[in-house]
Amino acid sequence: MIKAFILRVQKSISYRYGRFNYTFFIQKKGILGINFVSKFIKFVSSILVKFVSKKYYSVIDLSSKNPPLYSKLNYNEYKDYLSTQIIGNDFKKNNQAVNEEDIEIISVFLKNKFNNIALSGICHGTRGGYEQNFFLKYLPTNTKVIGTEIGNNSEKIENTVNWDFNIENKEWIKKFDFIYSNSHDHSYDLKKTLKIWAKTLKKDGYLFLDHMWSHGNLLQNYLDPSSLETEYLPFQLLKWKDINIYVECILTPYGRKGENLRNQIFCIKKNG
Repeated sequence: MIKAFILRVQKSISYRYGRFNYTFFIQKKGILGINFVSKFIKFVSSILVKFVSKKYYSVIDLSSKNPPLYSKLNYNEYKDYLSTQIIGNDFKKNNQAVNEEDIEIISVFLKNKFNNIALSGICHGTRGGYEQNFFLKYLPTNTKVIGTEIGNNSEKIENTVNWDFNIENKEWIKKFDFIYSNSHDHSYDLKKTLKIWAKTLKKDGYLFLDHMWSHGNLLQNYLDPSSLETEYLPFQLLKWKDINIYVECILTPYGRKGENLRNQIFCIKKNG
């Protein structure tokens, strides 16, 4: 109730002062008066916005030339991150986050883009290994797809490699036609991780980020330290120019998942 009241007050201030008759006001008070009102509105808004929960509301400073869109929780040491991820994987190892129908949708996209030829792909953070096996089911014969997982005994899972996807693997440079992940919120530093992933793509390869509302601030925690709202993702990639990737299109997930517009599959292409 308090949050709603604050938002109403802020909206009221913006409405009352934002829909001014500026011609009349300039005649009476001059340009200095306009500047004073603008600064006053910004000052009041900056105070009110501090009472709005960043967990439930996303607020951008429109006067900023470089507003932050991405956030991450920091660990004291990398080993702390590693142990948290391994424990979390063991706890959630039987949970399946991927929908087979969504992998089929992506597979149709890939077959159209690559003229139905055999491909090479990698899925990051696959837990039970469902993703890679779904791709092998729907993509052409002789396609090769592996998955990476940081958890204990992950090498025993079919088509899975025990690997921390935040770390560069020299053997994978320019090896894959596509990458898939719904685990990018587990990244230690999303920009650095995506840069490493982009290096493993062949020319004109694709990165598919199966992005959901839960990848944002609402469920951010030390198991899922990277937070990026669905609406901000394309623009954040544009800001990270040195990664050399861009969103080419968006695929709608299957069924009820796709009914929520904050759940989208981003088709991200390597730029050259």
